[in-house]
Amino acid sequence: MSPDQVLSAFRCWRTAGWVRALDERFVHFLSGLDTEADGSVLLAAGLVSHALGLGHISLDCRTLQDSPGSVLALPPEKPFDMNPALEEPAREFWQTALAALASGAWIHALRHSVLVEEGEGGSPLVLDGERLYLRRNWQAVVDINRVLGERGQPVATLPETTRLHDLIASLFPRSDDGEGSDWQKIACATALRYPFSIITGGPGTGKTWTMVKLLGLLQAVHREAGFGTHRPLRVLMAAPTGKAAARMTESVMENWTQLPDQFQGEEYRPDGARTLHRLLGSRPGSRHFRHNARNPIHADVVIVDEASMIDLHMMHCLLDALAPHTRLVLLGDKDQLASVEPGAVFGDLCTGAEDIGFDVEQVDWLNAVSGETIEPGTGQGGLANQRVMLRQTRRFNQDIAALARAVNSGLAEEAAGLLDERAPALNRLKPASETDGSLRELFVDCGYARYLDIVGKTSSPTRLAEDKLDAWIGDCLEAYAGFQVLTATRTGPWGVEGLNARIRQWLAEDGLVDATGQWFHGRPVMIVRNDYRTGLMNGDVGLCLALPHEHDGSRLRVVFRKAGGELRHFSPARMPDCQTAWAMTVHKAQGSEFKHTVLVLPERDNRVLTRELVYTGLTRARSQVTVISPKTGLFEAAVERRTQRRADGFGFSSTD
Repeated sequence: MSPDQVLSAFRCWRTAGWVRALDERFVHFLSGLDTEADGSVLLAAGLVSHALGLGHISLDCRTLQDSPGSVLALPPEKPFDMNPALEEPAREFWQTALAALASGAWIHALRHSVLVEEGEGGSPLVLDGERLYLRRNWQAVVDINRVLGERGQPVATLPETTRLHDLIASLFPRSDDGEGSDWQKIACATALRYPFSIITGGPGTGKTWTMVKLLGLLQAVHREAGFGTHRPLRVLMAAPTGKAAARMTESVMENWTQLPDQFQGEEYRPDGARTLHRLLGSRPGSRHFRHNARNPIHADVVIVDEASMIDLHMMHCLLDALAPHTRLVLLGDKDQLASVEPGAVFGDLCTGAEDIGFDVEQVDWLNAVSGETIEPGTGQGGLANQRVMLRQTRRFNQDIAALARAVNSGLAEEAAGLLDERAPALNRLKPASETDGSLRELFVDCGYARYLDIVGKTSSPTRLAEDKLDAWIGDCLEAYAGFQVLTATRTGPWGVEGLNARIRQWLAEDGLVDATGQWFHGRPVMIVRNDYRTGLMNGDVGLCLALPHEHDGSRLRVVFRKAGGELRHFSPARMPDCQTAWAMTVHKAQGSEFKHTVLVLPERDNRVLTRELVYTGLTRARSQVTVISPKTGLFEAAVERRTQRRADGFGFSSTD
């Protein structure tokens, strides 16, 4: 394709809704940088930008040449806002692009373009092996791999094996449950041995309880080594969202006192978790952080939960901000949805974690200090020595666990059968329309009416004694968390916007909420943008309640429970960007847990409907799951479709 054809193609595709305006502008920008640029180079550059919008860090040239449509989702199955007059020229341009890609000449052109270099330099594009990157992304991958490589050797300052064995045995009393190796124990030993480690596992496998035991073990080893004479280890905990950070804090507060006495001590318990943005020192109006390689985080240990939500650049910034002596432990479910922004770094790091990849030396050490009997697996070593997958499900509804396993394995028919057969824990509705009576019964009678009954029991909170007011607010927040509607999409009758409007209408018709006004008693709200003025973070959920006021009886206040259990009250006028939260997207629900979760699928197939989205939505539930699918076969189709994000070999050479 000539440069003019490429520019015309991206203008047409952008107008048709196939690509973003950003992709078109990037092509124009590069054509201005190099007025002699080969058209195929501009085409590849625009496609790299488009791939970034799909969540890919790079463009795999080999796969692109063999199967461009699958890599780029072009042409889209359901072009949004498609103008019929644009469809034919858009497809004609795509056929011309396919012909250019099929020739293979574009790879030769990339290697000889001033816009592309094959490593360090200043060009906007980097060709690394068979992958084409935007330079910023390539540098992030290189830096992440470098830091991981530097943290790939065991630490040298551990107590002798016998003493470690005694400490770990004290922390993990042996049980005769017949479940095989204790992977929580193995995970703690592994995280103790390496300056960088990963603990992954599905819902209910005890990731946060393992974290608490690891904290106790690290502090004990620190004291044993004589380093604790003056101070405990400085441990910082973080998570991508405020909600996940609050849950992390609650877990530590609830479980710390359950540790054996020798691992406790108030001075050794870490402070509450914070968001990653707070950990790194966010700068308003800037993508840079206060902490970096020149000003590292002051900590001996950093533990990050819900790591599957961390995108490429946040992971890059996190690793860049660690001092050489600081341990890093990542916790997360490798099978959950990847980050909203580009990259699936945690998923890439956990590739193959189902298999035991410890090398022989690591197996021997783990067997000696843990008392377990681990059989050598693939023996690949390297990063595989530093990650552990928890395998035993604890304190999780077994019906939901079985459904999650079926979904995670892509067994669509088995998953559908479980939904239809395992009542009352599992259920599926197939409504004829968005106004179907079964939906109203579920959302109102079985769902939010129960929470609003508690809210409404005190229609005049001024009657409550001050010492009982916080208890009532706590009851309201707890009751709200008993039921939650999750959606795959934001717009449309089955998306967040349509469902929130319809649920409020039904609740108002039953006299449970006010039918008018933006703010009303009982309104649940979710923050959608970090606000450092109020301390409210993206994903925080609160309730608007009528609370006593000394001058005029009561006033509406929005109440949030922060990490540590503190209740914070805000005037609605002070609220940052927020939305009503009768329904929220699955992405926004990550890091949350509800007693009864309702997963609503849209009326038409959509590329966001993937196995990972279904799995993540289902596993937000503790006791009960309902799936709503207005279109027959859509649930099964989603289970069979995997999220396609190209792995970039994290933990290894970027060219491997």
